[in-house]
Amino acid sequence: MENIAPFVEFLVANDIEFSEKLEIKYSAARGYHVLLADSPSKRTTKIRQDEVLLRVPKGAVLSATSSCICNLIYDNDKYGDSDEDKIDQQAPPSSELARLVLAFIVESALREKSPWYAYLGMMPSQPEFSLRAFGPQSDADNDRARREDEEVRSWFKGTDVDDVARAAYEEISELYDTIAVPFYTSNEDVLRPLLSGSATDEVRITSKHTFMTAASIVGARCFDIDAFVGLGLCPVADLFNHAGTERDADVRFETAFEVCEMCGMHARCEHDTEINDDESMEQDDDDEEDGKVPKLINLVEDYVMVNASDDDSSDSVSDSGIPLIDTCDIVARHTISSKTRRGREIFNSYGPLPNAHLLVKYGFAFRGGKETNAHDYISLERDLRRIYREHDLRWSSIHSDKLAPEIKMNVDGCVSVDLWDRVVELHVRKAVSRAATKAEAAAVVAVVSHDALRVFNSAPEKLAGSLFSASSSSEAVRTLRTVVLTILELIARRWRIFTGGISSREYDFVIQDEAEAAKLPRHEQVKRFALIITANEKEILEHGRRRCERALGIEKSMK
Repeated sequence: MENIAPFVEFLVANDIEFSEKLEIKYSAARGYHVLLADSPSKRTTKIRQDEVLLRVPKGAVLSATSSCICNLIYDNDKYGDSDEDKIDQQAPPSSELARLVLAFIVESALREKSPWYAYLGMMPSQPEFSLRAFGPQSDADNDRARREDEEVRSWFKGTDVDDVARAAYEEISELYDTIAVPFYTSNEDVLRPLLSGSATDEVRITSKHTFMTAASIVGARCFDIDAFVGLGLCPVADLFNHAGTERDADVRFETAFEVCEMCGMHARCEHDTEINDDESMEQDDDDEEDGKVPKLINLVEDYVMVNASDDDSSDSVSDSGIPLIDTCDIVARHTISSKTRRGREIFNSYGPLPNAHLLVKYGFAFRGGKETNAHDYISLERDLRRIYREHDLRWSSIHSDKLAPEIKMNVDGCVSVDLWDRVVELHVRKAVSRAATKAEAAAVVAVVSHDALRVFNSAPEKLAGSLFSASSSSEAVRTLRTVVLTILELIARRWRIFTGGISSREYDFVIQDEAEAAKLPRHEQVKRFALIITANEKEILEHGRRRCERALGIEKSMK
């Protein structure tokens, strides 16, 4: 809590408006979080729907465009000799993340010299969930850490967390090699004097470990600010924790995204070609040749952040009446009242993410009760690919309009369209070839259509009637039964990765509650999350198994 006082001073100094109806609290279990404040007069605190609870001038957002090294980050000539070595000015999201991470690392190293020092002091020094264990080999610098990494890998082996964490590690590692290393190498002469006197030595600042750590911290807290800024760290907005569902979220993040990509203005500016005179048109042509380069900040030791309040009030509104001071806002989704519950936490939503993604990116996962994650699912792609290989079938693209297949089963044991189609593809070709007539072949295709999938996901027992009817010996019905049996086989294969035969609910006897878990060493907290992930995945498999059994009209033990 010692960081709250300077942080409040930071908010005041930068005209960040934080509603008096809210308060920031800290606990070991929740970290910094936002609560509904008690009224001093003991009256009911009420927040109206669409009420603005937080207003942050975009100048107070830490981003690649506002950092003291923005001119280095956006200078194409600094990234190597070949085009491949340069950061594309129309960067993909991963490159935007790399830019923000570099800004975060340098600003953090500057400590008191950075205008974001008080804000950065609220940040954790380590991510809630480390990716270190999921690299091709441990990056740990001692035997104990390496043993812990081996344990972490074993806890999550075969789960969706294993796949998601490995992919995240590979992505961030590639960003370090292709963007961070060329940046540090090209700007060594400039960065050395800038960071002189830093509490962290230069070698550590530029290390892969530092970049990986910073990327995890930044990735968990950044917002998409607008078309000019890209990703940024927005003070206070990142303190609202995640609600289990969109319905349970109390607030939303709002920003004017469509701004001038050259200067960030959301009102008319000199880059607006519809009102530019000939001189500004010529300037635009020059800008196009140079690429998208933001306004530069001088690399000086004591640079300061410009306060919106320093501007003359007469210049704060454009000719069209649009405020020139653009902000990022946190807005109430619905009416909130302390009459219902005093001191309740106020939640945002990070999106409809499954537990594996929540844990890897944000460092938490939900387990049962009121905190059940309605958006949870598990991927069965790995096991289905293995079955394809066993049948000597090529894994081809069957949905060319989709970037990535969703071979998954959701929290209720329902299967996705992609999973159903892949299993159908596995069997329908052989079934059609065995059909005696064209009509029978057409019946095979019809019986395993998406209509059958909808029945399987909504009322699987209705399929049982078809599978055991008088015509159950037909090729079409046999194919449908085989599809359901294959889904059941996928479930059984996934179940076998877990050691021990206990059910999902039995894990709840050994999973500590959040308050007790906060007292555990970090390594033990990761173990608790491994138990939560295992319990959740087993529960999904149990629901899927029961759904298949109802469709087949059988009872089958998963051993």
